[in-house]
Amino acid sequence: MTATTIDHQLRPLSSFFRSLTLPEGNYAADRDLTDDGVSAPELHERFDRTVDAALALVTRELLEVRSAYFRR
Repeated sequence: MTATTIDHQLRPLSSFFRSLTLPEGNYAADRDLTDDGVSAPELHERFDRTVDAALALVTRELLEVRSAYFRR
């Protein structure tokens, strides 16, 4: 799967289901993976950045929902 596939196929599908998406993509080559899991430290760093971005987005969304609910 390439970046183009994610941008042109999966993101619109996610939008159709009203999912939140991030402008992030993590790619790994065979050499980055072993039978025990991820072996490349750079890949772990990319995963960490993506998770941090997702947590920030979800936290912001929850705060907006909460503040809208309690304004009533």
